[in-house]
Amino acid sequence: MNSINFTDLIQDKKDIRNTHINIDTGEDIIIKDLATLIQNQIGFQGSIEFDVSKPDGTMKKLQEVSKLNALGWKHKIELSDGIQQVAN
Repeated sequence: MNSINFTDLIQDKKDIRNTHINIDTGEDIIIKDLATLIQNQIGFQGSIEFDVSKPDGTMKKLQEVSKLNALGWKHKIELSDGIQQVAN
């Protein structure tokens, strides 16, 4: 990412606010599955509880990675492997 020119990210030359890049695998995972994955990877023995009286929020938490991929970058570490690496 150090070799990327900032101007390569500008989609509309008049508006440079939309120049962030999401770093993600581009694969969808629901929050419950992510919590369970983390629980299993770190060996957490407690329970995970969800407050169903609260709104669900955004139905999909998938990040848009087209800018990132267009710059030639693709993730090398899968989410479960990354969590395991951080947990160790």
